Amino acid sequence: WQFTADDDSDFRYVLGDPGLSRFSNQAGPVAKLNNGEFAVLLGNGYKSTDGKSALFMLPVSGPSDAGSWNSRYHKIVADTSGDNGLSAPLWLDLDNNGTADVVYAGDLKGNLWKFDISSKNPSNWSVAYKSGSTNLPLFKATDASGGALSITTAPQFDAHPEGGVMVAVGTGRAIVESDFPNSTVTNRMFGIWDRPTFAAN
Repeated sequence: WQFTADDDSDFRYVLGDPGLSRFSNQAGPVAKLNNGEFAVLLGNGYKSTDGKSALFMLPVSGPSDAGSWNSRYHKIVADTSGDNGLSAPLWLDLDNNGTADVVYAGDLKGNLWKFDISSKNPSNWSVAYKSGSTNLPLFKATDASGGALSITTAPQFDAHPEGGVMVAVGTGRAIVESDFPNSTVTNRMFGIWDRPTFAAN
């Protein structure tokens, strides 16, 4: 099967190469969800129609027999401000039951998003941190002057001995010819301790 911008205008040029999941030792983008489906997890990529930042979860069973994707996939929009796009995601199984519970992914505006997909009911899946109805990133990558640094590769993780998860991201953008070389930007590596107990601080 295929899924393209013709199926959803928030989907375009997917960024990142797939690797192996440390949880399943299978193709990294494929995860078993808590509703029992197996799905391919993808960031919406670069140059979508409205420039949103969104996570897509496409069932491996594909579209209907008639070729329709209507109501068959899940999408969580993190940012609607435009000129953005979500990069390759990382999913984690926090309770060791074989299903994906959270997803981390960066975007072109330097936001590192955390998505909570731990519920068995997909209608409860959402961006993990909010202020009222406003989605909040777990972290924003910036340079020394506060300028946003694009995240275009999948985060990496490790368990923290004090609880929670250490999420590591590197910044950098080399998508189109004008992006590289760019001697005016100093990219960075960041390590974020995601310990929900401290989420409000």
